[in-house]
Amino acid sequence: PALIRLYTNKPHNLDFSEADDAPPMQAIALTAKDWNSEGTANISVRFVKFQNISSLIIYVVKVDGDGDKVRLDRVRLISKTGDKREMGKLEKVRG
Repeated sequence: PALIRLYTNKPHNLDFSEADDAPPMQAIALTAKDWNSEGTANISVRFVKFQNISSLIIYVVKVDGDGDKVRLDRVRLISKTGDKREMGKLEKVRG
């Protein structure tokens, strides 16, 4: 895939026209640099947008090359939080 859109917590499956019109939770454009030699791409998502989801729709919008079909052999979801920020080090910015 070259372009993937992720939708979360939809009450029903989206058809293609709905998915084209609805704003995704996150859109991901993949390039050749994103793939390793085994054909795996690790895709990072915005943690704050994916904290509390009950459903995930993966919509492959565009494939690379001239084909019109795409095959996903495996989708693995790995949850990992970011580094904890020390709130005491935040400073007010005047502007």
